[in-house]
Amino acid sequence: MADDFERRFRQQHAEAFRLGDTPLAWIALAVAYLRFSDENSNPRSLDQQLLNVLNRARRDSVFVPWQYVMADAAVSGTLACRTGYTLAKSLVERREASGVAWFLIDDLSRMSRNTIESLRLGELADETGVRVIGASDGFDSANPQSSLLLPVLGSMNEAFITQLRSKVNRGMDDAFRRGDNISPPGVGYRLVDLKDAHGNLVITHKNTIEKVVEIAPEAADWTRRGAEMIAYEGKSAIDVARLFNEHKVGGKQTWSDSRVRQHYARERLVGKDVMHKSRQATDRQTGKKKVIYLPKSEWIWRDVPHLRIFSDELANAVLEKLGRGAESFGRKAKNRKKKAHRVDLYPKVLVRPTCGGCGNPMILGRSDDKYQSFFCFNANNGIHGCTNRGYKSARIIDEAVLRTIMATLFTDAFIADLTAEVNKRLAWIARQPIPSTKKLEQEIANEDRQLKRLTDRLAKLDDTHLDAVLAKAEEMGRQLAAKREQLKELQRAGRRPTVRSVTEKDIVAALGKLRDLLQGDVGVAAQVLKALVGEVVIQKQHVDGYENPQMVARFTINAVPALAVLERGKPTDRDSAPVPVWDSIHASQGGKPATAAGPVEAIVPLIYDRRAAARDAAKKRDGAA
Repeated sequence: MADDFERRFRQQHAEAFRLGDTPLAWIALAVAYLRFSDENSNPRSLDQQLLNVLNRARRDSVFVPWQYVMADAAVSGTLACRTGYTLAKSLVERREASGVAWFLIDDLSRMSRNTIESLRLGELADETGVRVIGASDGFDSANPQSSLLLPVLGSMNEAFITQLRSKVNRGMDDAFRRGDNISPPGVGYRLVDLKDAHGNLVITHKNTIEKVVEIAPEAADWTRRGAEMIAYEGKSAIDVARLFNEHKVGGKQTWSDSRVRQHYARERLVGKDVMHKSRQATDRQTGKKKVIYLPKSEWIWRDVPHLRIFSDELANAVLEKLGRGAESFGRKAKNRKKKAHRVDLYPKVLVRPTCGGCGNPMILGRSDDKYQSFFCFNANNGIHGCTNRGYKSARIIDEAVLRTIMATLFTDAFIADLTAEVNKRLAWIARQPIPSTKKLEQEIANEDRQLKRLTDRLAKLDDTHLDAVLAKAEEMGRQLAAKREQLKELQRAGRRPTVRSVTEKDIVAALGKLRDLLQGDVGVAAQVLKALVGEVVIQKQHVDGYENPQMVARFTINAVPALAVLERGKPTDRDSAPVPVWDSIHASQGGKPATAAGPVEAIVPLIYDRRAAARDAAKKRDGAA
């Protein structure tokens, strides 16, 4: 019998009951439907419901074949797409084949807690002539008053669920404000036993051990490592997912691009917990769930500084990088016109050139089976009229760009001009007026007093108005916190440190750090090189000494943006400049026109020099020997 029930439930098909040779001992056949909603409920409630249904069927001389017993376990009655319920309705719809004349339930709340669905089943019963019977609540669709009783009982059952959901949400909100654990801690954290001041375990009112959340050191280290890869090393969320799966971070090997993004979107990583960021809306007919993101005014916050894993700077850098990718080429990309290219956000090569014919990034392919080369897809296929056809070795492009950079940056004339320009910028920044904070400080003081008066009145209010007042107080608290952060930023801007003038020795040291970085990891070096030379445009033009047009690389060398990117790098790399001035100088470049140390235009022929290649190969052989 159990195997038979499981088979028809999984196959979602109920076969018609076949009569044998036994004389009929009943007047009609019936289908029985049983249900309980919560997985914490007692499963034996299904047995109790079936017993009530069979007792009622016996009194009325109605037979319920085992093939016509349907049930759902741990499924909400608000959904119409329940498997057992759908099977029971299918027998009613196929009354001529199934022979069903009665639909037996323990009470109407077991059938549905959705008023509309209750009315639909009532209409189906009327159309097919099937009689709906409630064994415990006495409902009978044959009663003339049932047309009035059905919507009333259905509304009462739905109202019960609505009130119950409201009470559960209110209890969870209160537990959240008290600092209790209401959800799993997540990767990077773990639950540990709570002990009192004497080292004794704290026992809850349910006679269980109280648990608290703390940082899990190993998982937190991997979380920080993944964040640094995304923020500073040009790696994508997929690269981090592969790393996490390889090392089973959090005991899981199911990391993916979307899961990594969700992981780094958690406010707990910066010492804050938040509730009501989103809610789920379930289609009652299909059971499909839709996530609805709520406005920040409905969020509930609490500070958990002991659970901070990231600095604000690292967290913002990760979210900014992931956000740019999602807006540009993600599934929900919003701004298609001004999108960032994937090859810029997550570089795999040192130089990713742009086609001079159509302006699109060139594709990394192979002109033969040996060397990686760049080519333009549009030109090869004649799209948009691009004629910039041909392949150019990635190694030749890298060498040409780096050779030109080194020959430009480390000349005495460039270093002297750059030193003079930096000192002029520092002097200009020092002369700028310090922004006033008096107005903002007055606003913060006024709102602080308003919030204090509001919290003082909380003790005098009854429970009916408490939720509304708490929501208003939380909103005012968030606005006040945002203004205080704004005040801190203004105060930091006003406390400009006295920066000494830089010397040519300082410039050479900073450029030396830049040179070392360009020879390191591709993901990091490509970002700095992008800031140093901007777009490297590949196009064909006439070159002296050659009859046919040759490919050339056109770019602009500007050291200040690259040094600014280097200065904003990892905390361990922030000594790359002798003084923290590069970012400030780069940000202020719009304040006055550039001088001789500004951008340097470069046009470099991409021509393979066989003699130079032979000399380089000979040097490598000599060095190896």
